[in-house]
Amino acid sequence: MAIFKKLFPSEEQVLAYFAPAKWNAALQHVEKCTFCPSATLRVLEQFYMTGTAEAIVCNNIIGIYSIARPSEAINREAITRTAELFVGKFGTDLTPFGLLYYFANYLMEYKSTYSQFDLQDLLRQCGKVYMPWWLKRQSLVTPPKDELEYREEGITALYSYLRREYVGQGRDPRESPLYRLGKINDEQLQIVLSSEEPAF
Repeated sequence: MAIFKKLFPSEEQVLAYFAPAKWNAALQHVEKCTFCPSATLRVLEQFYMTGTAEAIVCNNIIGIYSIARPSEAINREAITRTAELFVGKFGTDLTPFGLLYYFANYLMEYKSTYSQFDLQDLLRQCGKVYMPWWLKRQSLVTPPKDELEYREEGITALYSYLRREYVGQGRDPRESPLYRLGKINDEQLQIVLSSEEPAF
């Protein structure tokens, strides 16, 4: 989480970055958006301890609502419940970048109902269509452990380990025994951290 904290020191910055205003940027940067190392929504909740992940989901749902039903009042209670379910179902695997990309694509690609606005459809399509695609993309970033053992040796394996277990989990690689014991130096650490910048 140290890397995520460095990029987004406050909850206000997180909420501003992963908002509907960034949908267009997410659509233009699919590779960076889906492959950028980031804390998951669950880890985000543990870090800020303020319901940050649910707030991000609420803001993005309201963004969908404002397009689908611009003249109607927002049912904030229903949206809040949906956000809680969303984080509960997908928060272990989905990052804020992945969440942003889903909502950016929802109306154009994932919506499967004739209703202008359907909270159940938002949840259903995320689990049924988007998450299988998202998890497949993530497997390209982090191959299965048995594949790593066969395909990677030496410093390459160390890089992958640090990216997977530290950068990918939002933790600082400097906390690892590899760094503390001198198995990897500062120059090599910069290679590990080379993809730490926000996706867009």
